Amino acid sequence: EPQGPSSSPKRARHSTAQVEPKVPKMSRENELELKQWLESLDGKGNLLEYLPTIKEKYASLREMAEAAKKKEVQSEVSALSSIEPEFWKECSIGPLGHRLLFAKKIVAM
Repeated sequence: EPQGPSSSPKRARHSTAQVEPKVPKMSRENELELKQWLESLDGKGNLLEYLPTIKEKYASLREMAEAAKKKEVQSEVSALSSIEPEFWKECSIGPLGHRLLFAKKIVAM
């Protein structure tokens, strides 16, 4: 019966297609929003270098901001101190100037 063998490759293909990334894929709309947000940080687009890393880790700008903000922050604390230190590592954001730009915008969200 030829139907038996032809159905098993389909099953195998289907099972490999179910392997999904751990982080939800960023939609085009969310990617555009993030791109515009990154461009707005310095007005020159120098921070677009972080787009691929952020896209890989977060599904949206809002999700990134929520992950970045410390849960409990005193009102008199600087913007930079309001961001989880782990966020900088996850997104490979090293330069202090870049961190300040990110922190100010994230805290204002």
